[in-house]
Amino acid sequence: MSEALAVANVLMSGELAGQLSRYKTAYTFQYDKNYISNKGMPLSYSLPLQHQIFSSDTLFPYFSGLLSEGWLLDLQSKTQHIDKNDEFALLVKNGHDLAGAITIELSNLPEKI
Repeated sequence: MSEALAVANVLMSGELAGQLSRYKTAYTFQYDKNYISNKGMPLSYSLPLQHQIFSSDTLFPYFSGLLSEGWLLDLQSKTQHIDKNDEFALLVKNGHDLAGAITIELSNLPEKI
């Protein structure tokens, strides 16, 4: 796989759980080694705690499910100048205001997400 276009840290209750990476045609998620060794909680049943990298052609449903919907999605897309179909960019931009214990923040700053 080529170099990631963007990498986001995924935190569970403030602890680094893993990294979500965006590539030109794919996404990956990998749990942090320390998170696994500290017996952290899996993010979801679809992302069980493991050392192997998860890979998908689309953003993982768990992460898509964290996004706003309806009028709030429309508002975020318009005010943040992000295509509402660009789930990764919306997730990173709004990652500090997600429901629950998950926070997502950009790890690297590419010119354009």
